[in-house]
Amino acid sequence: MFELIQMLFWAIIAFVILVAVHEFGHFWVARKLGVKVVRFSIGFGRKVWSRQGRDGVEYVFAAIPLGGYVKMVDEREEKVAEEDLPYAFNRQSLPVRSAIVFAGPLFNFLFAILAYWAIFSWGEYDRVPKLGDLAEETPVYQAGLRSHDTILEVNGEETPTWQRMFMAVLESAIDNEPARLTVAAEEGGTREVLLGDAVLEIFRDGSGSVSETGLVPYWPDFPPRIREVVEGGASAGVFEPDDLVLAVDGTEISNTQQFIAFIAGNPGQPMQVDILRGDREMRVELVPEERDGAGLAGIMIGADVPEGYVDELRVFNRFGLLESIPLALSKTWDMTGLTLKGIWKMVTGQLSFRNIGGPVTIVKVSGDSAKSGFVVFLGLLAMLSITLGVVNLLPIPVLDGGHLMFFLIEAIRGSALSDEVMLQVQKIGMMIILGIMFLALYVDFSRFFGIP
Repeated sequence: MFELIQMLFWAIIAFVILVAVHEFGHFWVARKLGVKVVRFSIGFGRKVWSRQGRDGVEYVFAAIPLGGYVKMVDEREEKVAEEDLPYAFNRQSLPVRSAIVFAGPLFNFLFAILAYWAIFSWGEYDRVPKLGDLAEETPVYQAGLRSHDTILEVNGEETPTWQRMFMAVLESAIDNEPARLTVAAEEGGTREVLLGDAVLEIFRDGSGSVSETGLVPYWPDFPPRIREVVEGGASAGVFEPDDLVLAVDGTEISNTQQFIAFIAGNPGQPMQVDILRGDREMRVELVPEERDGAGLAGIMIGADVPEGYVDELRVFNRFGLLESIPLALSKTWDMTGLTLKGIWKMVTGQLSFRNIGGPVTIVKVSGDSAKSGFVVFLGLLAMLSITLGVVNLLPIPVLDGGHLMFFLIEAIRGSALSDEVMLQVQKIGMMIILGIMFLALYVDFSRFFGIP
């Protein structure tokens, strides 16, 4: 339950930041170009908090944080006082209206650039693109990859980190082209491996986990070591800090996850645990408490990792403040292109719609990224901000791109479409958006709850 609350908290933080950035773009440009703003709202529905600013704008937080809006003086929406008519949105020139509408997505892209600049400047850790243990039936093994191979290049591009490698393979999948890998074997020597449709189709399909391909990172097993024993818990008087767990009921324990699984799966059941205390092996009995149907031991566990070992499996990248600017611009450009390409492929049926991520997906990845650290969470915000910017520029009525499409029609024909035509087209646009939302929810529920 606590984990769910954490995920929801970070998802709301992500939504609020991204919506605030987008709406601030509309707000700031409208004010700069002389349009009167009445309300700046984060969220829809009932007001949770509101304040009237000295500038006359009502600032609002509403109950549903899945969007927002900037309400400007506009004769098409309500009667406007005589003195406010020169500041009404609908009375502005076509370039001014276009600039205000375009500013929302533009600020999403600018935020992504700023976020990537901060990540490159601050520095980030990533895994070395070394593969874990591969089962012979996995698609990547069938393609020619082997356990503990390190992927050096994908399609001629150097891939010093797991993320770089993954994104390069993903781009090949979206492009419907084989991924040509240069890999280094653990025993030495390099070779070429071609990942074809058997691997890349899993990327494109989106219905399962990419780990089904066998493309999983290497992480050695380390036996669990007790870090702390909670007073009054099931482990009090059983374990002591610094005990090394060796086996449970005769089964050797290789890592912390395995030990946690044993505890969770045996609520109220005695477990014979072999430990190393100091230089003496001994056996103790643990009876996990039962909570919500799972076992709980009342201990803090850490992996017994040799000093400096992890450094060999990860990369730390940090760049100078100025050096990070072109890198951030390039990263934003690449991610924007990849997003556009992915949307086009889904529209044309070349990429499964199951790659869509709805609110449930965003809640989960927000919580997971926040647990992984500030830099990872900031990277997620940058990616979501780009997606929000791209989607809002699609020529769908009710989106910013739809408004820009109407402005283009107005520029070509010399006059705006009639109110009746606009109303009907907006209804169609709303139906499209609702359809996409329901599709995203369906994909979310099928992904996480096993709905076919």
